Amino acid sequence: MKIGRPVLLSERFHILLLSLGFLLVFIALFSQNGVKYVNDSHRYIEYAESLKSGFYIEAHNIWYFGYVIFIYVINLFTAHTNHLLIVLLQYLLCYFALIALYKAACLLFNNPVAGLFTGVLFLAQIEVVSWSSYLLCESLYVSLTCFSLWAGVIWWRGKRGWKMLVLMSFLFLFTFITKPTGLALFVGISFVLLREILLQLQSRWKRAVLLSVLLVLLLLLVNVMLATFTFTRDYQSGEIIFAVTTVPYQPSFKYLVLDVPEHLNILPEHYPPLVRLTYFIATNFTYWLKISVVKAFYFLFHIRPYWSRWHNLYNLLLLIPIYFLTIKTLINRKWPVELRLFCIVYIATHTTIVSMTTVDWDGRFLMPVLPVIFILASAQIVKYLPVGFKKV
Repeated sequence: MKIGRPVLLSERFHILLLSLGFLLVFIALFSQNGVKYVNDSHRYIEYAESLKSGFYIEAHNIWYFGYVIFIYVINLFTAHTNHLLIVLLQYLLCYFALIALYKAACLLFNNPVAGLFTGVLFLAQIEVVSWSSYLLCESLYVSLTCFSLWAGVIWWRGKRGWKMLVLMSFLFLFTFITKPTGLALFVGISFVLLREILLQLQSRWKRAVLLSVLLVLLLLLVNVMLATFTFTRDYQSGEIIFAVTTVPYQPSFKYLVLDVPEHLNILPEHYPPLVRLTYFIATNFTYWLKISVVKAFYFLFHIRPYWSRWHNLYNLLLLIPIYFLTIKTLINRKWPVELRLFCIVYIATHTTIVSMTTVDWDGRFLMPVLPVIFILASAQIVKYLPVGFKKV
C-alpha cells in the first residue's frame, strides 16, 4: 500500500506507530530493569497491605493514597502483593496514557500530526516510561495526569454529559491524591474555573469575597500538606538533592550543597507549618531565593552532576528546544487563554513545590510535568513541517 499524505495523517496509522514504539521501549526497559523495589517502595506496599485490616490514616503517606489504593485493589485478586503484576499493570496503564495523550493533542489542536509528535516526544524521553518498572507512585501519577488531560480536553471541547463529568471528576481526584504535587492539577483547573466565574460576576465585592474564601481554603490545604514535610531541615542543611549529605561523599556533591548562612531565622516547631515557611522566606529571603533557584534549575533541566555526561547531554538537547517551543505556544495569543492559563499555572505550581521543598535524586519529579510540555511543544513543531502536511 502506498503511504500518502492521507495515511500519514490517519489516527489509526499514528496509533499503530506509537504502539510499536512503545512495545520496543517496553521490551528494552523491562529486559534491563525488570521489577525495581527501591527505598520508598515499602511505604506504599506496607500501607496497602495493612488496609486489609481496615482504613486508617498514615500522616505522610496519605498524600500518596491513590497509589496505595492502586496496590490495594491489585492485592484483592492475589494471595499476596505481586510486584511483577504491579509493574506490568503500570506499563499497561502507561501505554494507554500515551494513547490518551495523543488523543488529547489531536482534539486540542484539531490535528493528528500534533498528536503524533506529542507521542513521539513522550517515547523520546524514555525515562517517562522507565518509571513503570519501579514500585513507586510516579508511573501511576504520570498515567493519571495523561488521562486527566484527555478528559479535560474532551470536556472543554463540548462533550459535557454527566458520564463524562463523573469520569473527569474521578480522574482529577485520583490524580490529586496519588502524589502531593497532584495539587498542581487541582490549582491549574481551579484557576481556569475561577476565571470563568469572575467574568460572570459583576460585583467587585462578590469577587473579593470569593477570592478571599478560596485563598483561605488553599492556604489551609497547603498548611495541612506541609505538616509532614521536612522543609525546615532541608533549608538548614543547604541540600539541593534530598539527603545528599547523608550518603558517602562524592566529588560531584559539592554542586548539590549550598553554604548555609551562619544565622538563620527559624520559628519553633509549634507554629503552623505555613507560618514557619512564610517567616523563613521573609527573614532569610536572599538565601531562600538562591537555594530555590538552584533547585528549580536542576529540576527543569533534568541534569545531575553524578549522571553520565551523555545522560545529561541527551536531556539538555531534548528539553531545551522543547522548552523553547513550549514558551512560544504559551505566549502566542492565537491559542485560547484557558489553555495557556492552565498550562502556566500547572507548570509553575509543580516547579514552585519542588523548589520550596526538595529535588529528587533520580529526576522523577519532572515526569508528570512533561506531558503538558510535550503537547504545547508539538503545536509549534507542526508549523515547521512541509506545507503538504495539515497545519495547526
